[in-house]
Amino acid sequence: MHEKKANRFLALVVGVITAIALVVVTVANKPVKQIDRGKPEGVVQEYLTDVIAGDFDAAIKLLDPAASCTIADLDASYFDRDVRISLVKTTENANGAGVKISVEIPNGGPISGYYSEDHVIRLIKTASGWRITGIPWPMYSCGMATQ
Repeated sequence: MHEKKANRFLALVVGVITAIALVVVTVANKPVKQIDRGKPEGVVQEYLTDVIAGDFDAAIKLLDPAASCTIADLDASYFDRDVRISLVKTTENANGAGVKISVEIPNGGPISGYYSEDHVIRLIKTASGWRITGIPWPMYSCGMATQ
């Protein structure tokens, strides 16, 4: 009788662990919603996707050509590839737009976790669509990198 209870308990534990694993796999594999490229947040999404993928040539094309940031500045930037980024909010005005993002960076400690930074990526409207201006994350300075 005692052995039957132990087997039921073990089966219950295995069932719960399996259910949790399925939820984690489902959430982790959830596709990212693609935002319309005609909106400021769509341009920011494309830029960040390119940056994280290491496609700096594509990412730099989304910057305002009159801005001081170059591909050398992007090459010199550092960020953890396991970063998680969320859109917080977008504001538009007559001069352009600002897309606030939350960047979650692994803390690298013995107990894994993340710390968060908020950044605003600024955009201007040009004849060819929205372009990022200023110094967007993950760059912290532009015009300083040497080629």
